[in-house]
Amino acid sequence: MNLSILLEELKISTLCWYPSSGLDLKPLYYFIDKDFVLNSDEDLANEQVLFDKVPDYFIYSDIYYNETNWPLNDVSSLGEFDGVSYYLNHIEDLFLNGQIIGKFLKVKVSKNQISKIQNLLFFFSDNALLLNDFILQENLELSFVINIRDGFSGNGGAEYSMKFLELLLSPLKCDYLVSDNIGRELKLNTDVLNHKNISSSLNSKNNKAVSLQGLKEWSWSEYGIFQGDALLFKIQRVL
Repeated sequence: MNLSILLEELKISTLCWYPSSGLDLKPLYYFIDKDFVLNSDEDLANEQVLFDKVPDYFIYSDIYYNETNWPLNDVSSLGEFDGVSYYLNHIEDLFLNGQIIGKFLKVKVSKNQISKIQNLLFFFSDNALLLNDFILQENLELSFVINIRDGFSGNGGAEYSMKFLELLLSPLKCDYLVSDNIGRELKLNTDVLNHKNISSSLNSKNNKAVSLQGLKEWSWSEYGIFQGDALLFKIQRVL
């Protein structure tokens, strides 16, 4: 799939970005539509609907993976976690200017014999570079941002802590945030400012304050005891 051709569709779609994602498939189920939940999960049937939209495309990025070590090449089962089954329904190379930059996947998410296909773009990219050279460059709006175990200190191979994303929630038009950053100070790595689009967005007059409305607590991974459980926030813009 050619990313240049796909770009126009991405600009009008609801997007979810998960930096340093690895192959963590949980968001494909967590951010799924109301009808799926009501029909497939009795435990959640009476739970308040937490969000008013769901992603059309999930954007994953992790510099650890490349064309050489990418582990998924054939349609097959991706396993079952917490009663949810994931199946790789389709996969193809993601191209830009003739170069393979990642993969385009269609993943079937199933629970209690109810299924939905989720679209996933996986970029072989450093998080900050993807943000600067693609997301901000193309003015993509990220309705969902997952800022979990963001890749700093070698975890995920990223050069920067991506916690500074929480300083860009307004220009990214973010509606929902998942973060494990509660109780920790937001620090901006000054090297990030060498990226022109990131620096411009951080210092823009349109980068206005937001408030965070806590909606739900998640035990995201085995690292939760150390970092604190993940929280889902609704972003409220401050006028």
